[in-house]
Amino acid sequence: MKNEELNKDSHNVKRFEQFEVWKKNHELVLKVYQVTRDFSVKDESLVKELQKTARQITQSIVEGFNRRNPAEKYEFYAKARDASFIFQDALLIANDLKAFINESEYEEILEILISGRRMLNGLLDTFRNIKREAER
Repeated sequence: MKNEELNKDSHNVKRFEQFEVWKKNHELVLKVYQVTRDFSVKDESLVKELQKTARQITQSIVEGFNRRNPAEKYEFYAKARDASFIFQDALLIANDLKAFINESEYEEILEILISGRRMLNGLLDTFRNIKREAER
């Protein structure tokens, strides 16, 4: 999705549930919960970290969506992107340990994560430009 499309989308959407970047990252949350449904107790802290950081991504998008000020929107979308990197670190650990995730699940989750992050990067570019214009 191009920056112009993201910007247009963010202005026309009335509810965060309709926001494409939220939808993509919500898909990530659902997949994580599906994959981690049956985990062993020894993996509990890693599972909770994956679930928590996946939710932090969507929660930050919701917070940014509800802000009016472009600088505040930027801050929350940046927070969501940061959470995506923390999530990726935990995902890599889970994959390396072969804890509760198989290779195809890892690849599927990683693909969703990267797609969602690209969308966030587009939003950040858009709001970075808006923020610069407002500061002039």
